[in-house]
Amino acid sequence: MAGKPAKGFVLYVDPSADPFGSGKIVRIVASYAETELIAGAPFVIGKDNITPEFANKNPFKKQPVLQLPDGNCIFETSTICRYLATLDPAKILAGQNPVHQARINSFIDSCLDSLQPASMAWLGPILGAIDFNGEVHKNALLEVKSYLAALNTQIGRHTSELQSRGHLV
Repeated sequence: MAGKPAKGFVLYVDPSADPFGSGKIVRIVASYAETELIAGAPFVIGKDNITPEFANKNPFKKQPVLQLPDGNCIFETSTICRYLATLDPAKILAGQNPVHQARINSFIDSCLDSLQPASMAWLGPILGAIDFNGEVHKNALLEVKSYLAALNTQIGRHTSELQSRGHLV
């Protein structure tokens, strides 16, 4: 281990208004980065995110937001995860060199652009977040299966590299 985990990181997220599980994603990366996240005061979307204080944390008034120990705030799930992954360079969670970093970022961005919307279209009706549409549901399920198959193939090609370096992807 390269030193003590960072402390004093406050995560603002309302789990009841987090259909994509952004807070969980951030917590998983924080766990790999051995970074302790402190839950902010009870946080409710539609109430706390519209205050002037929260607008100073995220001008778009969305979640999640990570407040750093120095008081600065960062937002957007992928940005927070990338930040956490770079806290301890010895862990190499974000990649060992610019090529590895770009490959990892490609997977993160692809997941956000393709997998997350398709997953929501597929699971949204089950979670009660959106109305069911049979054609949309069927297409979303096919897209999720296709994406995960491609991801599985890619990870299979690089399993030993991933295990030896401990990358996030």
